Amino acid sequence: MLRLHRANVEEFEIVRYENIDQSIKGRKVFISMYDELKFCFLVAKDVERKLMAKKEIEEQIGDEELVKIAYLVFFMGIGVKSGLLTKDLFNIKHETFLGEYLQALADLQKEYRGAKKISIHSGEMTLTEDLSNFTTHFELNIKYLPFSGHISRLGHYYRHLFQTVKYVAEQEEKIIPNKYIYLKTLRAQLSTHEQLFLYYNALSVLGEPWLKNGYLTEYRMIKNIPLPMASFGIYPKKKLGDKNSKGELLFEWDEIKKRV
Repeated sequence: MLRLHRANVEEFEIVRYENIDQSIKGRKVFISMYDELKFCFLVAKDVERKLMAKKEIEEQIGDEELVKIAYLVFFMGIGVKSGLLTKDLFNIKHETFLGEYLQALADLQKEYRGAKKISIHSGEMTLTEDLSNFTTHFELNIKYLPFSGHISRLGHYYRHLFQTVKYVAEQEEKIIPNKYIYLKTLRAQLSTHEQLFLYYNALSVLGEPWLKNGYLTEYRMIKNIPLPMASFGIYPKKKLGDKNSKGELLFEWDEIKKRV
């Protein structure tokens, strides 16, 4: 299973926009995808703010729900067929928001085709427990066309990763007395950005079983993420807490801060 996981990562490739001779390969794709996902969230936040100002929606959607929406659109993309998949999984009460959000991303994608970079002024936000309200300007400058979807590369990646964890977790204790040791080896294969993506995937409707089965907490599968990088949506410690049921710290970042 570990060999298959490494093979899946090695096969990752995103062709650079308008240059089929160059591509982003392997774990490097997660760095660009992280920037794209963050941008998707900031656009969602901006659309929510504008709709609230025009009173086209009655109440805020909220950051936790917005990051779920942003991840779903990031994963599926904004094409005609992708849009149908997204709408089928979407909460009907957010239908007005979804239309405006997809249009905003389509306009930005069109802008990117000409400028090869786009930016968003997200307004005043509070994103983590360590940051006060601030105004942020975020520029997306990736080497491929954004909002085109990543279902073809991330779909089987997360299915296999989940099945690997599930395989270990469901073994009898007499067979694997310390399952954490095995899954710690699996986690060691995941880069920082891969663990960040695992967290955001778990927040979405696509990755709910990660949370439902307690895999992120009981086996500390995202232990190594630098918490300040999870700077949009809902803060990991707010969502998952500080410790698991065994009293173990969920995040290495807290351990590092204690040593400073």
